[in-house]
Amino acid sequence: MILFFIVINAIYVLFIVAAIVGWIFSENKTVSISNHKNFSILIPFRNEEKKIGVLLQTLSENFKGIQIVLVNDHSIDNTCKLIEEYICLNKNNNIKLVQAQGMGKKNAIAEGVEYVNENYIFLTDADCTFSRNGVQQLSGCLNRSGMVYAMVSYENSGNSFFQKIMILDLFAINGVALGLGNLGLHTYCSAANIFISKNVLLQSQNELKKSSNLSGDDLTLMKVVNKNNFELKACLNKNCLVKTLAPYTLGEFFKQRLRWGQKASGYKNLMLLALTLTVFIQCLSPFLALIAYISGYWSNTLHWLWVPGLVIDFLLLFLVSYRLGYVRLMAVYFPAWLLNLIYIPVIGLVGLFYSGEWRGRKIRN
Repeated sequence: MILFFIVINAIYVLFIVAAIVGWIFSENKTVSISNHKNFSILIPFRNEEKKIGVLLQTLSENFKGIQIVLVNDHSIDNTCKLIEEYICLNKNNNIKLVQAQGMGKKNAIAEGVEYVNENYIFLTDADCTFSRNGVQQLSGCLNRSGMVYAMVSYENSGNSFFQKIMILDLFAINGVALGLGNLGLHTYCSAANIFISKNVLLQSQNELKKSSNLSGDDLTLMKVVNKNNFELKACLNKNCLVKTLAPYTLGEFFKQRLRWGQKASGYKNLMLLALTLTVFIQCLSPFLALIAYISGYWSNTLHWLWVPGLVIDFLLLFLVSYRLGYVRLMAVYFPAWLLNLIYIPVIGLVGLFYSGEWRGRKIRN
């Protein structure tokens, strides 16, 4: 048993070391926007009446002359009314509101691409903020048809203790994916910051519509890109950062992470599966050490089993935080690490028996 956990810890360390190498050898310099591509913006949404005003203001101020397609995923609040009023009052002809016929975010994306004029699309969420310069730099990463994904952080300034922990946790999730992705080991990404060719989205329509998971559009797109040998890149440039709203409570935090965990369950990506299982088992190491100590089954090897993860995670997060200009967040590293040890095993076990909800609907049918 001890040998099993030693092997798991070794594999985990290799994953994180690979992610660190990916960050070390990544470029963080400004990409010339002279090479940027013309693009449309595609944003699926559901029940975003509290946040849509900020998005519309951002789009109007920073993306004049760029087509914006907003796809309504059967909202039951006043989001559509607010959008229609905004378009009418501002005589904004570059914003188009589309009503999705199918259910779920994936269907909204699959249907929305039909209304896109440009050959390239910036895909994000309705609760995000982003800059025109950042999207243009992101577009410059593609050399041919394909997809590029980049970093996502929380909008919150990180003034509260819990906010700092959440931001650091999101850095860990994205940091591993982007670091591995920069080495060509693509596992997962955030759907809130994707630049993709229109022809890739068109070829993804059937996959998006037939999935039983309402969420997970990012993994579906990655699957199609890999299957058809399109270009797939990870962009680690901080200038391309997209910010989204953080969960307001601990309960919302756990629900969000449950959704993120469950959306990966239906995808046959061996690298993602190996990473997920390794992270899950590695998080159990401190608890196993504690149980062994209480039960009297003890060994020096078991005593130190959790230390490699603590150290290697610190190195990765310090590097990511430094590159993004958030080194001050490392002050809450240890509490954030402890939270990971608790919520990852809990979510892994709960997800086996309970389908979480997203925008008032179950994630899995």
